[in-house]
Amino acid sequence: MARPLRTVLPGLACLILAACMMGPNYQRPTTQTPAQWSGALAGGTTADRGALAEWWKGFNDPILDWLVDRAVSGNPDLQAAAARIAQARAQSDAAAGALFPSLTGNASYKRYRLPSDLKSLVQQPAAGASASSAGGLQIPAYLNVYQLGFDASWELDLWGGNRRALEGAQDSAEAAEAQGRGAMVSVLAELGTDYGVLRATQLRINIAKHTLEDEQQLLDLTQDLGRHGLTSELNIAQAQASLETTRASLPPLQSAALQTIHAIAILLGELPESLEVELSSEAPPLPVPPSVPAGLPSDLLLQRPDIQQAERELASATAEIGVTAAQRLPNVSLTGSTGYDSSQLDALLKSGAWTWNLGASLTAPLFDAGRLAANQRAAEAAAQQQVAAYRKTVLQAFREVEDGLSGLAADREQAGSLEAALGANRTALQRSTDLYRNGLGNYIDVLNADRNVASGDDQLAQNQQTQIRDLIGLYKALGGGWQVAELAKPQEGK
Repeated sequence: MARPLRTVLPGLACLILAACMMGPNYQRPTTQTPAQWSGALAGGTTADRGALAEWWKGFNDPILDWLVDRAVSGNPDLQAAAARIAQARAQSDAAAGALFPSLTGNASYKRYRLPSDLKSLVQQPAAGASASSAGGLQIPAYLNVYQLGFDASWELDLWGGNRRALEGAQDSAEAAEAQGRGAMVSVLAELGTDYGVLRATQLRINIAKHTLEDEQQLLDLTQDLGRHGLTSELNIAQAQASLETTRASLPPLQSAALQTIHAIAILLGELPESLEVELSSEAPPLPVPPSVPAGLPSDLLLQRPDIQQAERELASATAEIGVTAAQRLPNVSLTGSTGYDSSQLDALLKSGAWTWNLGASLTAPLFDAGRLAANQRAAEAAAQQQVAAYRKTVLQAFREVEDGLSGLAADREQAGSLEAALGANRTALQRSTDLYRNGLGNYIDVLNADRNVASGDDQLAQNQQTQIRDLIGLYKALGGGWQVAELAKPQEGK
C-alpha cells in the first residue's frame, strides 16, 4: 500500500493547488555570438533590415522584381510549405480540444424478436399456481426500443499532460512556419542566382559575338596582306583557326542560357518554355550593390528561419517530456449521459422516459514492463538531440555569413585586377594590330593580344557572375527574403 500512496498523494496535492505540470518548463538556450563579423568587405556594410528584407530590389531590375512576385505566388515548394503550416495549425487546434469535455448526441431505434420459448414459459402456470394467475401477462412477439440522448466525457488533466501536448503542438506549428520562411529564403535566393547567371551568360554570349566580329576583321586583314605577299599562309590558317574556335564557344553558352531560363520557369511553377520569349532578349547584367546589409551577428538569431525552426523544434521536444511523464501517473475521467428511452415512439419525449447517469473512473498503470518509463527517457534523449541540432544550426549560420563576406571581398578584389589587366591587353591589341597592318609587327603578337582581350572580357563577366552568386548567397545566409510576403494560405476546412 505504501507505493500506491506515494503515487496518489502528490497527485491530490497538485489537484488542490491546480498547478501541476509534469516535465521541465522550456527555456530558450543561451547562445554566444561575436560582437562583430570578422570578414572584411570593401564598400562597407549596413544594418538596414529593410534592404535585407527585399534584397533583390537593390539590383534595380524590374524584370527580377516581376519574377519574384510570380515565384511567391506560384512556386510549388512555397505552396507545399503553406500546406504544411495549415496542417500543423490544425493539429494544434486538435490538441487544444483535448482540454475540454466532449459531448456526443445519439439517437437509435432497435426492434427485437423475443424467443417463442420465453413466451410459452411465461404463459405456463408455475407448479402449485392456478391457471388463471398467469393468464393476464401478455408477452409480445416483437419489442421496439427508441433512444434519444447525449453522452459526455471529460478527462481531467491532473498532471498537465494534455497542456504539454498543446504546448508541443503549438511549438511544432511555429516550427512549420519557420520552415516555410526558410523555403521562401531558398526559393528567392535560387531565383536571384539563376537570373544573375542568365544575364552573365548572355553577356558572355555578347562578348563571344563581338570577339567573333573582331577575329573576322583580323582574318580579312590577314588574307588581304597575304594577297599582297605581306604575310604567310601559316598566319592565315592561324587566324581562321582562332575564328572557328571562338565560333565553337557560342553553342554551349546559348544552351546554358536556355537551360537557365527553363530553371527559372520551374521556380515560378510554370512550364519550362513559358519564359523563353521574355528572358531570351538581351539585357544588361545585374549590377553589384556597393554595400551589404550584414548587420550585427546577434541579429542572425532573429533573421535566420532555420535557427528559428531548430529552436521551436527544441521547445516541442521539451514539451514531449511532460507528456510522457504524465502518462506514468493515474488518470481520472468523468462520464455522464442523459436522454430518453421508450418502447413507443409517441412516448419517447415524455417525462417518464427520461433517464440519466453520472460516473467517474480512475485508471493507473500498475505494470507495463518499463514501457512508459522508457518512453520518457526516449523523450529526454530526443530533447538533447534537439539541443545539439540547434547549436549546430547556429554555428553553421555564423560560418556561412563569414564565408560569404570573405568570399565577396575576394571577388571584388579580383575584379579590380581583372579590369586592370583587360585595359592593358586592349592597349597591347591596338598597338600590335597597328604594327601588323603596316608590316612592322608579328602576327603572333596580334593573335596573342586578341586572345588575351577575349579571355579578359570573359573572365570579367564570369567574375561578375560569381559576385552576384556570392552576394545572393550572403543574403540567404543572413536570412533575407522571407519577409517579402505572408505565405499563401490554402483554403482550410474543405
